[in-house]
Amino acid sequence: MKRRAQPSRRALLVLVLLAVFAAALKVGVTRAVFSDWEGIRVYLQAGAWNNCTYTQGYWKNHPDVWHVQEIAIGNETYTKEEAIAILETPIGGDATYILAHQLIPAKLNVLQGADPSAVETTTADADEWLIEHPLGSDPSDPDREQGISLAETLDNYNNGVIGPGHCED
Repeated sequence: MKRRAQPSRRALLVLVLLAVFAAALKVGVTRAVFSDWEGIRVYLQAGAWNNCTYTQGYWKNHPDVWHVQEIAIGNETYTKEEAIAILETPIGGDATYILAHQLIPAKLNVLQGADPSAVETTTADADEWLIEHPLGSDPSDPDREQGISLAETLDNYNNGVIGPGHCED
């Protein structure tokens, strides 16, 4: 009878750590320390992953909690700093900025763990709309109204009216 190879302690530790890390993301554990018998110590640190949403004001004023350094809206990828500058840009009635001011936080909410099911189609439509109408292009009706309608849905998501609800501060 052939003997089956036993996994090493390190291999077992890696498997356990992966399982614990996956569970930590689900329940919001932000720091854990593990050691094995051979003196290996592993630190896991995850961000706070919440199934709730924040508004554009929150994301604009809390760049330290962004889980990404870049974000894509429309056909463009922006750095965190550029995205914050977009959020700080007065909309002046331009539907492209009205939409961007809601699309950026909606995507950040999803990235931090909010259930996207209420806005998956709207988010995809908003990206397509911004490809056709780049930031600052200030489209006229009926395209303008379509962009504003998409922004209203995303605003409802970001404010917790639809979707998983608004996060407690």
